[in-house]
Amino acid sequence: MKTLLPSTFLQRVLLADALTSILVAALQLALTRSLANLLGLSQELLFETGAFLAGYALLLAWLARGKPVPALLLWILVIGNVGWALGCALVAAMEGPNVLGLAYLAVQALTVLVFAGLELAGIRSSVQAGGGHTPTAALR
Repeated sequence: MKTLLPSTFLQRVLLADALTSILVAALQLALTRSLANLLGLSQELLFETGAFLAGYALLLAWLARGKPVPALLLWILVIGNVGWALGCALVAAMEGPNVLGLAYLAVQALTVLVFAGLELAGIRSSVQAGGGHTPTAALR
């Protein structure tokens, strides 16, 4: 299994993603009922995604510590962020949130797409553990 030593850029992106995720998690977990009423989204959705984001933030913080990590795990993060954006679109279509709810979902979708792009750039700027700066090898 290929491992990467995250570049400083990737570490910072992972930490920014972790901070964003924990803030959204805290908001959704602390204000589940109020947000559900304000956004027109279900309490279950907000609570469960908030709980997921709390764990996700811990994973991101762990990955950002500067130790070699499996390249596959970093790719899963990129794909997962794109999947989260698609999930936001699906929730918008299926749950029928109000205008504020649509804006909330759109901001989340845009944010995770930006993080996906930044994490991809970070993967490319990282080095393969035990080797030199070979970003193209990390992409295979």
